[in-house]
Amino acid sequence: MTAQAETRGDPFAPFVPALLRERVARGVPDERVEEHASAAMLADISGFTRLTEQLARRGPEGVELLSEAVNRELEALAETVEAYGGDVVKFAGDAIVALWITRGEPMIDAVRRATRCALAIQRMQHTSALDGGEPLRVRIGVGAGVAALMTLGAAGRREFFVGGDALTQMGVAERGVEPGDVGLSPEAWAVLAAEAEGEPLASGVVRVRRVVEREAERARPLAAAPTASDAIRPFIPELVIARLEAGQAGWLSELRTISVVFLNVRPADARLLIHRASLQDIVERFQDWVARFGGEVNKILLEDKGLLLLAAFGLPRASHADDAARAVFAAREIADAMNERGHEFGVGVTTGPALCGIFGGRRRREYSVLGAVVNRAARLMLLTERDVLCDEATARATATQVIYESLPPVVLKGMTRASAVF
Repeated sequence: MTAQAETRGDPFAPFVPALLRERVARGVPDERVEEHASAAMLADISGFTRLTEQLARRGPEGVELLSEAVNRELEALAETVEAYGGDVVKFAGDAIVALWITRGEPMIDAVRRATRCALAIQRMQHTSALDGGEPLRVRIGVGAGVAALMTLGAAGRREFFVGGDALTQMGVAERGVEPGDVGLSPEAWAVLAAEAEGEPLASGVVRVRRVVEREAERARPLAAAPTASDAIRPFIPELVIARLEAGQAGWLSELRTISVVFLNVRPADARLLIHRASLQDIVERFQDWVARFGGEVNKILLEDKGLLLLAAFGLPRASHADDAARAVFAAREIADAMNERGHEFGVGVTTGPALCGIFGGRRRREYSVLGAVVNRAARLMLLTERDVLCDEATARATATQVIYESLPPVVLKGMTRASAVF
């Protein structure tokens, strides 16, 4: 049974990876970490932040156009991954993280399929919802190594997490190339070099142009065992479950003002990123403080920058007049908890409009928040060491509740003007 067939008739199945459904069906204990030699791919669509800002000015019509554009692109990416035997393990805003695990076959088979998938994505025609169909571009990185599959989080809100060097490599490879290119980490290239054509770059990443095609690999969808809906519900946000049970599977995205808390944990010892006890402690503390202040944990994933944890305040069913203050208070408590554990980390807090909703396709989708407000928080968390940085919108919204120290303005990546930082 393919992952495609298995999701039919089960409204919950598309919201979790096929690898998780298989793990649950096998009855794997939560505390067990499963390690597989794997290829990992990060595909990041460039241009959606700009689209969000431009189309939001059109009001409801613009939001609908933007939602259609995002879903069209993400569905195409997810379907291509599935066609090449991979599994989309996470939607990260306007990007996807996919995994090809080996099951007794050589590593080269997984790396070949992942790279051929990446090249197929680049051959697709990517268009935006702007008048004239201004093209979007995708930047893709592929890594090869160990992928550690595990379950994290509190009993009522579980997280399927994939760690390991395959994931950190894909982030390095993606950042080492330009939009429109496919980059392989040095480790992935060492596996595939005899069957591919590529150009080594100064960063050590190899830009791939062509991979030998094998007839048997043209269509190899991932198999996934049937799983009872009750078993995967703890991995799905409550607001999504409420909508599905109300028969609102076609729930449209909406533009909302939210506050974002983005935590980046960067341990000195990279082995901690596959050590479940350490990760469980970080995730539970993050979940706890976010929940106490009325927020929702949205994403937890691993990239080359380290462990990334994203929470949003102001989502449907959890909106408050003081969401910005709640986000700042939660961020401060989270920072204190990380300092107590001696972690190297950074926290960014931002406030502004975001496109919030269910994104992806019929067979694989997730609830996500997209927009410049998320990108700003990601930039801020990387600028600080063991502290919290807030943007101007957050500082203004909480001026009567929080005492801030004004820092020199900084030009954040992807922006042309300096931004006030607090």
